[in-house]
Amino acid sequence: MAVIMRTDAAALLGLLQAKLPDLAPFTSLTSTKYSACTGQTLFCKLSGLSDAPQVLGEASSLQALQAASTATGEASLTPPIRACGETQDGKQFLFTDHVQFGSARSEAVMKQLGKRLAEMHLNGKNDRFGFHVPTHCGATEQDNTFEDKWSTFWTERRIGDLVRRLADADVTRLDKELRQHAWPVLFSKETDAKIKPAILHGDLWSGNYGAAILRTFDARISPSSYYGHNEAELGICHMFGGFSSAFFRGYHDVIPKLQPHYEERQKAYELYHHLNHALMFGGSYKSGATSIMRDLLRWGKSQGARHRADL
Repeated sequence: MAVIMRTDAAALLGLLQAKLPDLAPFTSLTSTKYSACTGQTLFCKLSGLSDAPQVLGEASSLQALQAASTATGEASLTPPIRACGETQDGKQFLFTDHVQFGSARSEAVMKQLGKRLAEMHLNGKNDRFGFHVPTHCGATEQDNTFEDKWSTFWTERRIGDLVRRLADADVTRLDKELRQHAWPVLFSKETDAKIKPAILHGDLWSGNYGAAILRTFDARISPSSYYGHNEAELGICHMFGGFSSAFFRGYHDVIPKLQPHYEERQKAYELYHHLNHALMFGGSYKSGATSIMRDLLRWGKSQGARHRADL
């Protein structure tokens, strides 16, 4: 494995191309396995020129996730990176251990996954919300500009950024109303003060883990990390299902739900992924997004009416 650990990009790729002829036509988001002479198998990816930032973001995500998940001496939740860097022609390469993921999803496994995820969130700390390089959620490059307040990061760098890119009249109108009626309730000054930056996987849907290991590296589905509110991680878990109540119990046994309005914030965190899918695929995902936006708007207005009635 020593030869695979070489950090000189040109020499590393030259070696691999000599041993694996079909590596040469690698293009963006194409992956393969490479078996070293020792018999150990690696998973490798080489970007195209246009997608080099995406592979760089994946490598940076994996490094941050691994550091947080191993901080207490536990095994890494992510496949270890063996080599990463830039080629002489500006492409990004990434090699990780090849991990065979199990399909078992027993209650015990799901609870352990929730527990380990929460522990990773607790150990992956930062001073500000954002990330030092762009990351991609699906095909969408995320705006990871650092912010001091979670409310600003979420409403501007996540929801607001997608609303601007979608440029849809209904979505834009609903976002404007949410800024007036819902976001100030969900992300009040008191709530903002309680939320601390934690490293997130960013795209943890049910097809993206195996057994008690986060399957964070795949040709199609890769981590899109940033430092955010830990509970934002759970939004996509609700969108597609596949996470049992044991998973959420295991998670919240370690990190209790932030109250008030936990359930409504989960809808807001799920909304991001509906908007992202609407941007990528259109169709029914837009109607799913606007449905959530209308529900949150009705709720926000009811909270305002209740507050006025109490005055």
